[in-house]
Amino acid sequence: MFAEFEQEFTATFSSLNEVIKALKATLPESPAKPPAAVGMHHRSDKISAAQQKLNTLKELHSNMTLDSNGLLPKERVNAKQKLDEFKKQYDAAVAEFQKLKTDCLNEDRRELTTAAAASAHRRTQSTSSAEGTQPTASDHKAQLAAASQTTAGTTQKLKKGLGMAVQMNEIADDTLIQLDTQRKAVDRIADTTADVDEELTQIQRLLRQMQKTMMKNKAVMASIILLLVIMIIALLYYKFGPSSSVNNGNLNSAGDINPPPPLTHMPDVLPEVPAPGR
Repeated sequence: MFAEFEQEFTATFSSLNEVIKALKATLPESPAKPPAAVGMHHRSDKISAAQQKLNTLKELHSNMTLDSNGLLPKERVNAKQKLDEFKKQYDAAVAEFQKLKTDCLNEDRRELTTAAAASAHRRTQSTSSAEGTQPTASDHKAQLAAASQTTAGTTQKLKKGLGMAVQMNEIADDTLIQLDTQRKAVDRIADTTADVDEELTQIQRLLRQMQKTMMKNKAVMASIILLLVIMIIALLYYKFGPSSSVNNGNLNSAGDINPPPPLTHMPDVLPEVPAPGR
């Protein structure tokens, strides 16, 4: 996962640089050389896109920080170095964006002032042409003062509107990032659930195999025990059964195999046996 976050961070940072470059192109290189008219809406869209990419970079950096805790010690050291480098890039991009955002607001104000002054000048010329008189310096000053007041009021309203629009864009960007994070979390949970289901299936298979093996072992043991019981019963029957007593009686009646009676009394003096040749 860390490598995927790293690739996404690099791609998002490159896209952010392109947006910042396009935003810089809308600003004048110098006050005497204004750029082609692009309008405040164009700059506002670029600012919103840049803010969204910055939020994405921040979220990716947080994800990489969390994911690096599960790496091996050697890999964790390399990941820490990369995270520090990414943090520096992110901080530099944020500082550049904030400065660029201020410059864009100033340029929007300048464009509004210029547009208001040009509009007031056109109205003055049209009024003078209709009356057939030439405007005096005091008329110009009065009209410029009125135009300046109107422009100041309009600028304040536009500032408030622009601030509200920026806040709404930031809220929308945060919401989108949170939704994307939740979607990724749900995807990870789904992947983990699928892995758990697969492991449970394998465990069930192993349990069924163990149960079958246990039943076979029980059947073999029961067969051995039954065979031993039958052999013991057969031996006891052969030893103490009716056929054993009948055989003993037949042997005694024949008289050939009867053992001699036991000696009950031994004589005190053995009879003298005559020597051979006497």
